[in-house]
Amino acid sequence: MGGIYPKGIAIGEVVSFTNKKNPAENEAVVETFVDFNRLETVAVIIGESEI
Repeated sequence: MGGIYPKGIAIGEVVSFTNKKNPAENEAVVETFVDFNRLETVAVIIGESEI
């Protein structure tokens, strides 16, 4: 729904998906590739048009 992230960045694997009557309310459970409880450093990259 956004488009702010480039294609191809793997964040996790969908382990379940629920279709709702209204597609905007569909739900997905994603098992992330990163253990966010152990994350110590984060880099924020801003494109040239954002600077």
